[in-house]
Amino acid sequence: MSSRPEPVEPPVDPVSVERVGDHSWRPLALVTLITAALVVVIAKPWESARSAPVLVGRPIATASAAPPAPSPTIDPVIVAASSRMLCNAPQVWRLISSENTVLGDSRTMYGLDATTATGPEDPAIPTAELHATLMFGVGVCRPNPRGLRVADLPFNAVTLWSDSGPGPPTEIANPYVLSQSLFRLGEAYLGPPRAPTDENSSGVTPTWQAGRYVLEIEGAAKDGAALWLALDFSNPRASTGSLTDQ
Repeated sequence: MSSRPEPVEPPVDPVSVERVGDHSWRPLALVTLITAALVVVIAKPWESARSAPVLVGRPIATASAAPPAPSPTIDPVIVAASSRMLCNAPQVWRLISSENTVLGDSRTMYGLDATTATGPEDPAIPTAELHATLMFGVGVCRPNPRGLRVADLPFNAVTLWSDSGPGPPTEIANPYVLSQSLFRLGEAYLGPPRAPTDENSSGVTPTWQAGRYVLEIEGAAKDGAALWLALDFSNPRASTGSLTDQ
């Protein structure tokens, strides 16, 4: 019995080793990579990139010093007057008066709507009645729908007429403004014209005589025409006294 031949295995290729110069480059590359990694960790370039401002076409604004606080510009006289205004927020022109009754000094605003007229004698002029002992002033409120307390806004010229005598109405020249501060806020009370001797230390305010007073508000209508209001002032005490004396 013949023996079976053993299989022949192919020879293994030998490992080829190539040398360049006297040293291998691999240890040097490894050291270089480790050194670069340490530099990156120490430098932390990602934090610098996150915190540094980025300029895009214009410099980033820097904080400036705070502006100085504004100085007060409110006139204390106007502030005081605004607290005692009668005309708070009228939608249209209103008739007003300042008077004395049995209850003391007071002011009144009337709910009449001013209208156009042919003149101070026009019977269509809306007329209010005032029964009082004294009437210090009669005048008008400027429209102020928003109730603003703003001084020195434009105020239409107002002409005051007396229509009490048998003759035609007469224009009253230079009526006296009782309160300049209220007038500056749009609330005009007109008193009798004053002579220099009226400005004395007695503190007595001149008053109007009983009668009919008509106010012409120039250019107050939408079409530029004048608007008119009137007030009939009477003193019941004077009438009663005159009847008693007869």
